[in-house]
Amino acid sequence: MTPSSASPGSRAPSAPHRYLAIDVLAHAERYDIVTWFRPFLDDFPLLQWGLPKRLLQPEALLEHVLARLDPGGTCVIFNQTEHEAELQHAMLQRAKHPFHSLTAPLNFSEKRRQGYVHVVDAR
Repeated sequence: MTPSSASPGSRAPSAPHRYLAIDVLAHAERYDIVTWFRPFLDDFPLLQWGLPKRLLQPEALLEHVLARLDPGGTCVIFNQTEHEAELQHAMLQRAKHPFHSLTAPLNFSEKRRQGYVHVVDAR
């Protein structure tokens, strides 16, 4: 996440960048851009990581993260599998946020898999 610049619509070229390991639902700062890697969209990966099912709140998390965007802001969501990308796509459609989706080769992976990306524009 990158904190918003001082004036709406302007982008500070040297804006600070931070990695936040926090409960995003408790976070209230606003941002010009958010990158979100591999959100949990179903319980399989959540349980694989040893986390309790009560933490699976993909739609609440999505709405909260998108509400943190400044006008004109962007959220870039990276999904690992085609199944997750389909779940993410359906969730974004239900949320009625403007977005577009694309795939990208993951050339750094030995398996040469596809990556799935959704770019969401703030309302």
